[in-house]
Amino acid sequence: LYTEAELQIRSELQHYREADKKCIFYTPTFRDSEDIFLKIMNMEQFNRFLMENNYMLFSKLHIKSKLKQEFADIKYSNIRYIDANVDPATILEFADMLIVDYSSIYLDYMMLDRPVVAFPFDYEEYLSNSRECYFEYEEYMPELKVKTMSELMSGIKQVFENDIYKDKRHIRRNYHFEDIDGNSSERLYRAIKKILDNI
Repeated sequence: LYTEAELQIRSELQHYREADKKCIFYTPTFRDSEDIFLKIMNMEQFNRFLMENNYMLFSKLHIKSKLKQEFADIKYSNIRYIDANVDPATILEFADMLIVDYSSIYLDYMMLDRPVVAFPFDYEEYLSNSRECYFEYEEYMPELKVKTMSELMSGIKQVFENDIYKDKRHIRRNYHFEDIDGNSSERLYRAIKKILDNI
């Protein structure tokens, strides 16, 4: 069952997709240096870029983020804030592109096999002040990587037009997942049922 907030944002996302707008999710992970995003981004200029290209940006922060209010206060026509308490699994299907840094949501999004732009604008700060990576970053995320707003804008257009990272993404997806056929819930059900039947 979806919460009221999840139903509301699902309806909004469906509306934009039916209007042929590309829905881009920005899903940064929680860390000390996440506020750098607001320092390097000119949101008014970025909103113009989104308008000109028929894109909508939806920011979905980590539930522990300290910037929830700052992002909620961003009010532009093509930029929306998704409440941090919304379970990303309930809305990820509506994302036409994911902008991500180091978050494990990247693994979930792999199953949809859609365009991704990596935005590790604070890579050095992240490694020195926040935490270490569980995987070598280049191997974990074989996507276009950008660090400035200008690079982000051109990267979004570039990857939408020609997702040349798909093959490398498939290799990485196969590393993490044994099955990608969409039947994992059924397999889990059968495995649990088999255990219960033998009790």
